[in-house]
Amino acid sequence: MTTLWNVILRSTRRDDVADAANAVKEHLTADPEVYANPEKYFDEVIEIEFRYPYALILTDLLRQI
Repeated sequence: MTTLWNVILRSTRRDDVADAANAVKEHLTADPEVYANPEKYFDEVIEIEFRYPYALILTDLLRQI
């Protein structure tokens, strides 16, 4: 798994969880129709835009790898 979650899990010493997630990564996503029309499947959709301080935290995590 080469995703941000993999970086976060490994940088927080949860390699076992990262390995387990990697083993089933193809199942850890929503169906395409959910991505296309999330309002149809959820009562409320909240979009989160990560910006500054999160960018710095993630940059630091990436440097550790």
